[in-house]
Parts: sequence; structure tokens; C-alpha cells
Amino acid sequence: ANVPKVRRERVKLLYRSLMSAHDAGLLESCHDLSDGGLAVALAESAFGGNLGIEITLDGFEDLLLNAILFSESHSRFIISIKPENRERIEKLFTKSAIFIGRVRTDRKFIITRAEEIIIDLDIEQLIKAWERDLEIS
Repeated sequence: ANVPKVRRERVKLLYRSLMSAHDAGLLESCHDLSDGGLAVALAESAFGGNLGIEITLDGFEDLLLNAILFSESHSRFIISIKPENRERIEKLFTKSAIFIGRVRTDRKFIITRAEEIIIDLDIEQLIKAWERDLEIS
């Protein structure tokens, strides 16, 4: 069986960086990836902010698309920041952070990889799909 490895020191550093970013007021939003992975965290973040997103998954060439979008591995977060805080975030997180996209004001949810469109939907479409899955028959 393939059991996830616990990297205590690395995780402790990540959480300390996250707390420092929060304390410094650098985070606009933060969401863990433990329930549904990156795709679900991005959707929930977009719903919560009533905004769109544009994401490029080009920094993950060694992973299958399903693993990138839906892996629920521990100690991973999606954060949003103001563009002017990028340098400070890079210093705080060193190599622990990967910039994958930007917030959109037009409520579009767009994910691409290698210039191929993976998802291109309006937030309203995602919310309707989300609500249908929550309905009890």
C-alpha cells in the first residue's frame, strides 16, 4: 500500500509561513485542499468571493491531470493575494508556493494546461452543479 509520508519539519515550516502571512495581512483568502483537492478548493473560493479565477497548471508536468485537480494530500493550501504582495509571499514561502493564476472579476472559472482549456465555465454554472450534488433524492 502507498501510505502518505509525514514530513513534520517541512509541514511545520509551511504552517509557520502561513501564520506569518496571515499576521502580516498578506492573505486575501486561504483554503485547504483536503476535501476534493485543488479543483474543489478553487470552486469554493470562487463561490465565497463571488469572483472568477484563471488558473494555468503548467508547473505540474510530472503529474496526471486528475492528480493535480483532485488529490487530497495533506498540508496544501490555495491562497489568494494582492499582486503587490507577491514578493513578500515568495520570501515567506521560499519554494513552498507556486503561483498558478489570478482572480477575475467577470465570474468566469477557467483552468488551462499546456494552452489547452480544461474548464471554462461561469461561476453560476458551477454553483448550480454544486447545489444539484447536494440535493438529497
